[in-house]
Amino acid sequence: MLHLVFKPLTDTAILHRLAANDDVVFLDNGVFSLLAGAPWASALESCALRARLFVLQDQLACRGVSVEALVAGIKTIDYAGWVALTVKNKVIQSWM
Repeated sequence: MLHLVFKPLTDTAILHRLAANDDVVFLDNGVFSLLAGAPWASALESCALRARLFVLQDQLACRGVSVEALVAGIKTIDYAGWVALTVKNKVIQSWM
């Protein structure tokens, strides 16, 4: 399943719903959830061990966030990578 996270996390409820091998793309202000200093940083690092966590490079750049500021285990992708994930996953869940 592909999860699209558009808003910053307010708790770890979404993370608990991820199954092994799910793909998650953080978009819009959801990218701020990935900052290493966020309250749920350790939960994200644990999630990255069972699911694949991605962020669009352009979304980081638009918000002035560097890759170095992110939680370990987050992979950056471009729009072609995002399209590939949507083709790969038959089910898509958007978290608004």
